Amino acid sequence: MLTTILEHSTLGEKPLIAIKDAFEIMDSDFSQVALEQKLGDGSTCTVAIIDHSSSTPILYVANVGDSRCIVVKSSGQVTALTRDHSGELEDECKFCLSPLPQTLT
Repeated sequence: MLTTILEHSTLGEKPLIAIKDAFEIMDSDFSQVALEQKLGDGSTCTVAIIDHSSSTPILYVANVGDSRCIVVKSSGQVTALTRDHSGELEDECKFCLSPLPQTLT
């Protein structure tokens, strides 16, 4: 995943596209292996990239599955930057049962 993002031609100019494409490639690759090996499992991944190309750094975070990204401040305050993608969540169920393609935000 990291190599795919870092080698993506748009990473410097459009990091969101690089991240999205990497997730789609990972999903396609995993789906192929799962079909070939008759796996019933899914995958999980969280990516965080800090873009220092401007005067104010930008943090990009993406996740799939039940992995989560959190930030812990020096005060001890914890903030979740992502939420798990779980079939137990109503909007996730609707997304999974709806016609594709779609993007869940």
